[in-house]
This record gives sequence, structure tokens and C-alpha cells, in this order.
Amino acid sequence: MEFTEYGFPPDYLDEISSAVQKNDIRDLIEEGLIKAKPIKGTSRARARKADAQRAKGRRKGQGSRREAPTRGTPRSTAG
Repeated sequence: MEFTEYGFPPDYLDEISSAVQKNDIRDLIEEGLIKAKPIKGTSRARARKADAQRAKGRRKGQGSRREAPTRGTPRSTAG
């Protein structure tokens, strides 16, 4: 049984469209004619790429730092 993008088999669209009551829908779900699509989460691909760049020492410039201006300098020269 081939499903469409929405989780409905094209052969049973008439039966699915005639289901009006909640119980009708529940019955179709139990029969396997309606399936829930998986939830699309947030992709971590860009974060993994950025982490790999940081591991190589990239993205360490002045504009990427979120810290006090005196961090990274010795106490004797910090003003």
C-alpha cells in the first residue's frame, strides 16, 4: 500500500474523505489507513560544521568573542 505525502493511501481517499466523526478517524488510524508524519526537528548540520571549524581554530576572531574586553590580556596591562 503506497502512501501519499500526507499519510493517506490514494486507493482509499473516498473512504477517508467520508469519515466525519472522531470515531471514524480513530478507526481509520487503527486500520492503518491514516499515518502520522514524523515531526521535523531542527537540523544540526550547520552547528556541526561550525563546531568542526572551531576545533580547527577558526571563528576565534574579535567579532566572535562574547566576553569582557580585558579578558585574554595579563592583569598588569589590563586597564
